[in-house]
Amino acid sequence: MHIPDGYLSPQTCGMTYAAMVPIWAVAARKVRKALGVKQISTLALGAAFSFVAMMFNIPVPGGTTAHIAGGVLIAVLLGPWAACIALTTVLAIQALIFQDGGITTLGANCFNMAFAGPMVGWLIYRLLAGNSIRRKSLAAAAGAYVGICVSAILTALVCGIQPALAKDAAGLPAYSPFPLKTWLIAMGVSHLFLIGPIEGIVTGLVVSRLLKTETAGLALAQPVRLRPVLIGLAVLVLATPLGLLLPSWFGAGGAFGEWGGEELKRMLGFVPKGLDWLSNVWRAPVPDYALPNQTKWLSLSYIAVGILGAAVVALVTMAIARALARRKG
Repeated sequence: MHIPDGYLSPQTCGMTYAAMVPIWAVAARKVRKALGVKQISTLALGAAFSFVAMMFNIPVPGGTTAHIAGGVLIAVLLGPWAACIALTTVLAIQALIFQDGGITTLGANCFNMAFAGPMVGWLIYRLLAGNSIRRKSLAAAAGAYVGICVSAILTALVCGIQPALAKDAAGLPAYSPFPLKTWLIAMGVSHLFLIGPIEGIVTGLVVSRLLKTETAGLALAQPVRLRPVLIGLAVLVLATPLGLLLPSWFGAGGAFGEWGGEELKRMLGFVPKGLDWLSNVWRAPVPDYALPNQTKWLSLSYIAVGILGAAVVALVTMAIARALARRKG
């Protein structure tokens, strides 16, 4: 679901950045008003969970992979604007350090995954949640399912319209080469029938667990207990090699629409000129979550990158939240 550099035209990138600027401003203001110092650790851990969750590449129909996001879980716990801040931090670090998603397309990725998905999922949760633990857990699961599907469909729409918007002199697509129908089928099927249910189940189970153990409920006036959350996060990081093994076991390739120029050349026989140009605007230090010269110990490398990424995401999110809290104080 991460749109790489080159898949969107500069005009589309500019429009999505322009759309996100006021959203980021509102999110900062809302978080500054609503987030207390005691919830900062919860927000940081939620962002770290989202980062690690996205490392689990799940084989989907069509021979590609996809992943859950965790944005609606953060929205249920702390509100959709806090989720927007957390997911924006995750997506920015993924693009800058790991080349997962692009720099030019960060505005689009944030709109789809940091804003629209969590916001819609949170609204579904608020609409369906009752007073019982079971009702709130099911509402959170439903919201997470709808939210991740909304993010996927928006990704398909913005990428799928590119061939109609920009062509080169030969009449070939200049950026994303796949038509809207192909994008909608690929993203829709995988998320409606596999990734969406997994996201819903994970979110519902976590919310149910928190409601049973945290006396503050989901208002979270007090911070969640850090020790069990940290233990759970550590277990997830240690399990991240499954994100490498599962695609290998099922013969799945990379995520749909996240292929580089060489792969597109093999698949289509050509590389879109605009995509080839924009795909070189940034070279991340740890591309594809792989440390240099670690082919032999790839699973350990993946775990190390998971620890590094989760720590960086948590610290940056905490720094942003602390800065907003100080401005409020």
